[in-house]
Amino acid sequence: MEIRKFKDTDYEYIKNSWINTDRLRGIEFPADYDEYIALTEKWNSGKYNGKYFDQFVISDGSELTGVASLYEQTENSASIGVIIDKNHYRKGYCSFACNELVKLAKDRGFDTICAGVAENNLPSLEFCKKFGFTEVGRIVNTKGRKQVQFVKKINKD
Repeated sequence: MEIRKFKDTDYEYIKNSWINTDRLRGIEFPADYDEYIALTEKWNSGKYNGKYFDQFVISDGSELTGVASLYEQTENSASIGVIIDKNHYRKGYCSFACNELVKLAKDRGFDTICAGVAENNLPSLEFCKKFGFTEVGRIVNTKGRKQVQFVKKINKD
């Protein structure tokens, strides 16, 4: 398994994944390949809105199985996000990606990671608890969806 930056050749996978999930509602996929390339160049730059940001694809070595991101929230904390294709659930991809994101977060000096999970996504809620996150609240996010907010300390002295 690996997580890696986006490549030009990931276009069809990302387009199909983006279109075939309601988890990305409200985010428009680029209209064409050139817009996709421009977007992935932004994703691969390491910055978004002036803050650290990394977006990755998850692969089993022969096919892409999901996407993952790490985004600076504050000087000391970053949010992580992982979306796994349904046909790859319960095969360890989410655990692998989260562990890799934690390593990256530590390397960047973050001591806390956070995640927001739709309150009706029971498997992801259970995963967060299993991964050591602590529930800290419930919100309605900017897209109008109810979410459970989690945090986890990752650098303990």
